Amino acid sequence: GGPATMREQLQFLLDVQRDSPVEIFILPFSVGAHAAIGFTFVLLRDRDEDEPGTVYVDGLTKADYLDEATDPRDVEIYNDAFERLKVVALPADASRALVASVMTEL
Repeated sequence: GGPATMREQLQFLLDVQRDSPVEIFILPFSVGAHAAIGFTFVLLRDRDEDEPGTVYVDGLTKADYLDEATDPRDVEIYNDAFERLKVVALPADASRALVASVMTEL
């Protein structure tokens, strides 16, 4: 899509963070090996609850939802991985600043 499309996508990330409870944390390449290297997942949970939530796991051939009722240990593992990733990721404010900075470079 080119630079204009990329700017729109980055602006969308900034808008989502500003207008909703969504937080985006960027994991810089300088971190190296990390708790989620080689796969992706999305942790869906309510900030106001202590529940572990639901995990969406995206694979090469299929995707899956893991929840506390059917996969409590799996959800716990992904929650732990997420917490480890947050420790090494840029804080939310620094992540927003990086997104804004990259937008100016396009």
